[in-house]
Amino acid sequence: MVVAWDLDTTGRRLIDEICQVAGFYIFDKEECDFSQYVMPHKNPNPGARRSFGIKVASMGRYRMLKDVETGKILKTKSEVSALQDFISWLKEAKEKSKTDGVVLVCHEPARKVLVPLFLEALRRYNLLEAFDEVVVAFANSVKVAEKYADSEKVTSYR
Repeated sequence: MVVAWDLDTTGRRLIDEICQVAGFYIFDKEECDFSQYVMPHKNPNPGARRSFGIKVASMGRYRMLKDVETGKILKTKSEVSALQDFISWLKEAKEKSKTDGVVLVCHEPARKVLVPLFLEALRRYNLLEAFDEVVVAFANSVKVAEKYADSEKVTSYR
């Protein structure tokens, strides 16, 4: 089973935090998606705010994640809870497809930080074993596009 996935983070370093985890796959012509926002402990850096369109807003002693464009407050969970939910969703995908496991495919043309940052978050909450039971590999779609895409039609891998 192939699942496309992505993370929005507070920055592009290993010490940064997840702000959103998302995934998508199609099985039997049915589109299945997952999206969960995460309340980070630190604020997203300016580049992350621009890229992902989210910011942390404070009201008194409460912090909330907000959509920059609409101004709406986003429903969030803790990082550990979001990761547990994502693993459960991936497990359902594996069981539906009756395959040996899930291959997670991201599209990351520039700095390749998604997989290490994601694995570090899983390690932090002792979720690597549960994740390992479901996911068998990672892939970067940029490498596939570079190798197989018609270079006359594809001019940018972004």
